[in-house]
Formats: sequence, structure tokens, C-alpha cells
Amino acid sequence: MKLQVKAFIFMITLTGIFFIVFFTLTLVEKQKTEEILLERRNEKLQSFNRSLQSSSKALEIFSQDYSVWGDMVEFVKLKDKKWAKINIDESLVTFAANGAWVMDEQLNQIYSVNNLNLKSLESFPLSKSEVKVITDKNWISNFFIIINNDLFEIHYAPIQPSEDSERKTKPKGFFFVTRQWNDQILHELNQQSASIVELKKHTLNNDAESQHHNFRTIIIKPLNGFDGKPVMDIISVSDFRIMKKSSESYREQMIVLIVFSIIILLCTYVFLSRYIVRQLNIILGALEEQNPASLRTLAKKKDEFGKLSQLIMNFFSQKLQLMVEIQQRKDAETVIEKNEETYKLIFENIQDVYYKIDSEGTIILVSPSLERATGYKPEEILGKKVYEFCKNPELWCKAMRMLEKIERLDNFEFELITKSNGIILCSVDIHKLYDSSHKAVGFEGFIKDISKPKIENSQV
Repeated sequence: MKLQVKAFIFMITLTGIFFIVFFTLTLVEKQKTEEILLERRNEKLQSFNRSLQSSSKALEIFSQDYSVWGDMVEFVKLKDKKWAKINIDESLVTFAANGAWVMDEQLNQIYSVNNLNLKSLESFPLSKSEVKVITDKNWISNFFIIINNDLFEIHYAPIQPSEDSERKTKPKGFFFVTRQWNDQILHELNQQSASIVELKKHTLNNDAESQHHNFRTIIIKPLNGFDGKPVMDIISVSDFRIMKKSSESYREQMIVLIVFSIIILLCTYVFLSRYIVRQLNIILGALEEQNPASLRTLAKKKDEFGKLSQLIMNFFSQKLQLMVEIQQRKDAETVIEKNEETYKLIFENIQDVYYKIDSEGTIILVSPSLERATGYKPEEILGKKVYEFCKNPELWCKAMRMLEKIERLDNFEFELITKSNGIILCSVDIHKLYDSSHKAVGFEGFIKDISKPKIENSQV
């Protein structure tokens, strides 16, 4: 199927879909509005939860950061009130707290402070047995409590050394911090959640987390005490009356949008047929025929199709060049393979022994002719030191010292131990090897067996 036909079918399909959507949206307008409201309600719920968490974050950080501290552990032992006044009392303002208590390992209160001048906060509001119950259950937690008809939030954490960041050691005590829920906190929650926030006593009718009445959402969050039972409810009321007006104008907007979309689709179809499809067919024909000649006129244009045509013409040109280069490379590889075979043949049949060693005298390469001269196969001596096969290792070491001052050494004679523990007299040619930075990295040369010539000369 041609692209132009596909484009026409696509436009007709889209137009039909738009009409179906229009009539469907008209029928389900009320349901759609409810879905939007539900989404907004969920957003309000999440926003309110984040506001509550953010409101308590400073108190949580205060209790946890100051409890895992070596100085706090020392304070539990020494009970230095001067230290507590500097480090605990003055930190209340920093963390927006109103009071703090420190208890030792036996849960005895050893220090307390509050900036509300309330005697009711001088002693911890729970009994020792109640403190033991909550600390045995959770080392780190928080709860709410009513003191003198005022609501207080309390966070606590175990006192442990600074290095115990994972909180695994036995607590040396517990650090409790509190703040009073006053009008300022409620005002901050109003601003953060963009709703009306208030505190009310918990009732059985408030068990639902959220309630919806027309365009109003009421979010109810219980504030649990130390025993897990709610002591009060915090309630957020949000009004969405603006959604009603939005719902009424929604249908009119959709009609305008669909009409406008149909016009855009028709214009798009005409444009695609006239300016896109025709030029794509020219490019497609050139690619199918592998002939860029038909693109010359199109390549003169300065639009995207002109650039695309130029790229395709360049591609064919580069393809031709690449085929030539590939053939040249194949020819070069054939020559290299022949040269490698020739080198391998020479290397394997050379009469004298070719060798290469590193700067430490370790053998890293040796020709197969070694086996004829000494009985050793090359792989048997690779990685070993040359002097291990010398009858007089000191003589070889002397040659190495000489090469520290000169570039090469010719006709150097020494005796070599064969695999059968025989001795052959050898003449060595050796010179230095350098890397690309002209740094000496080893030596190479030839070893020649001169035992027979020596014997023949002596007989003469």
C-alpha cells in the first residue's frame, strides 16, 4: 500500500476517532469530572501527608542526630548539666522543639528542659513501665500525648556511640524531644497544604481517612498516642468549587478543539501528499534502482529533502570508494599473509638460534633451531633466565654488564648446557632493543654452535 493511501486512511481514521471521542465525552462528562476530582483529592491527601511529615522532620532529626553521639553517651555517664545546657537547651530553638528529656540505661530520668516554663514537662509524662514498653517495642519512634489539655508530639531514639551509625549496640539510654502543637503549627500546615487545618478530639465517626462531599474533600489523620490509640484527629478541609465552572466550560472547549483538529488534519494531509510523499517517492526510486542520477534535481534544493538527497549521493560515492578500498585492503592482506608465511619459514629453518630477552635476562622468544643445537624445545625455556643454561653464569653476567656501556657485543663465546647435560661452545651476537620512546627494553641476537669448528681447528 502506498504512503499516500496510508496517509488518507490515517486521516479518515483520526477524524472518526475525534467524532467518537466528542460524543463519548459528552455522555461521560460527569464521570470525567469525578475522575478529575478524585485525582485532585489524592493530590491533596499526598500534599497533606507531606506537610505533616515536613512539620515533624526537624523534631525527628533532633532526636536521632543528638542520640547517636559520643558526647551524649558521656553525658549519660557524667551527668554534666553545663554540657547539657550548651548542647541541649540551646538546640531547642534550632529544631523548633519545646522540651527534651534524657534517660539512662535503666530508664531513669537524668535531665529535662523545656522553654515553655511548664512544671508538667519537668518530669517525663509517662511512667517508667510505660517507657519500657514503648522502647522495647521500638528503639526509634514517635507518639502524641495530651498534657494539661495541650497536644504534644514526642520523638525518641536510643543513645549510642557516634560510630554506631547502624544502631546495633545496646542503648546507653534514651533521648526524648517534644513540641507543643499550637496555632502557629496549624497556620504553617494551612499554608503548606493550601487547606483549612484544625485539631479535633477523635471520635468513631472520624475513622475514614478522607470524606468527599460534592466539591469538598475532608482529610482526617489520627494522631496516635504511645499505646497506638488515637488521642486527637488533625483535619484538613479543601474546597474544589472551581471545578464546577471548569466542568461547564469543558464541553465547549472540546468542540472547538475537535473542529480545529479536523482542520489541522486536512491541511496536514494536503501538505503530506504534495510536499512529502512525492519527494519521498523520488528518493525511494533512486535507492531501489541504486542510481543516484534521479536525485540531482532534488539535491539542488536547500530544504531537508535536498540535504537528504545530497547525503544519499555522497553515500553512493563513498560506497564506490569503499569497495575500491576493500579490494585494496584484501590485496594488501594477501601480500602480508605471504610475507608472514615467508618469515615463518625463514624463522623455523634458520640454522643459528635467534633469541630475544627482556632487560632482566628472561627469555621471551627463541627460534625452533634451538632444539637442534641443545635438545630443548622453545616452550621449555621461555620465561627462564639465560644464565640458568650457562656453564659459567658469571661469564654471561659479565656480558650483560658490558652491554650497559655499549650498544652491541659480537662473537662473545660461552659454554651452553644442553638438555642432555652436554656442553657446547657458542658464539653470541647480541644488541639492545628499544621501544618507541627510545628506552632500552631488552636484547636480541643469534647464538651459533662453534664446537665443531673449534675441534677441527685444533686437529689441524
